[in-house]
Amino acid sequence: MFYTIYRVTNKINNKVYIGKHQTKDLKDGYMGSGKHLKRSIGKYGIDNFNKEILFVFDNEADMNSKEAELVTEEFTKEDTNYNLCPGGKGGWGYINSLGKNLYGMNGRTSNTKSNLEKARETQKFLRENDLEWATKTSKNISRGVKKRIDETGSIWLGRNHKPNTKKKISAANKGKTPWNKGGHHTFETKKKISDSLKKNTIPEVSSDVKMCKECYNKIKFEDMNIENTYWIEKYHNSEIKSIRKFVKESGYPKSHVTFSKILKNN
Repeated sequence: MFYTIYRVTNKINNKVYIGKHQTKDLKDGYMGSGKHLKRSIGKYGIDNFNKEILFVFDNEADMNSKEAELVTEEFTKEDTNYNLCPGGKGGWGYINSLGKNLYGMNGRTSNTKSNLEKARETQKFLRENDLEWATKTSKNISRGVKKRIDETGSIWLGRNHKPNTKKKISAANKGKTPWNKGGHHTFETKKKISDSLKKNTIPEVSSDVKMCKECYNKIKFEDMNIENTYWIEKYHNSEIKSIRKFVKESGYPKSHVTFSKILKNN
């Protein structure tokens, strides 16, 4: 991995952009991601820009340090360059020394915590200084959330917190007053919630015809009975007597309390 400091120069007006870039190929064609630089490339054409690699390092820290040395607050205020912000602020570091992502093999290595802190610092800096990045990121997150809600009816459907996560959440919230305690939804908010629930709990039969709520509930009830019968038979055919143990080992999708109630009612 090469950690580089480069300079892009506009051949027409001699304005420059100094940035950092980490890559496995020094000739990858990367021309920078600065907001003003991109606009200028779009205006004058890529052929009117020249890129020079000024420094090459073997680690991200030295690269960030050199960028901070070159791209100062004073430098960004000059009209001779396209840089908007001082350099050396964090860095994404998507590829670390293990060749994995920023978060350390998706959270399974010892450097996860420090990398997450670095990522949060970088994201905060970008949100405050790069409107284009912040807007694009916000839209991508919103698009992803809406897509999941459209597909499943819920952003959290099918997901569960791990026991350790639940303990951490519980400990963090102890002694705190809920932000919405004593508050009430307005009529408009209640209507939005109602409309959203109706939209996401009654599936479509075709593109323009929806199943009536009564029919949907009837089918849902029948499906539930079939599912309950399956798990009850599986429980009785197993050698496990403990309901809690059966739920844990069999893969039953709900809690042992729910299964106990189902057994009791059947």
